[in-house]
Amino acid sequence: SIPILDTLRIIFLRIYWLYSPFKSDKKWHIHDILIESGMSHIRTSLFLTIINFFNAILIFLIESNFNSYYLISIYFLSLGL
Repeated sequence: SIPILDTLRIIFLRIYWLYSPFKSDKKWHIHDILIESGMSHIRTSLFLTIINFFNAILIFLIESNFNSYYLISIYFLSLGL
């Protein structure tokens, strides 16, 4: 889910900054930001995988208590979007 949400984030940022949403670059994706900050490729992949895993577990555990609208809101908030 992180790659999909990251792609949507990039598309909206590019539209906001008046760039083509389909232009390829290597500076705005989450993994590129983490690698630029000094993380290795493996550590970045593991970090994003762990975040995605814990978000999936969180949503699975609370899904019986909330309807779909609230679950989607909680999911986006847990990713910091």
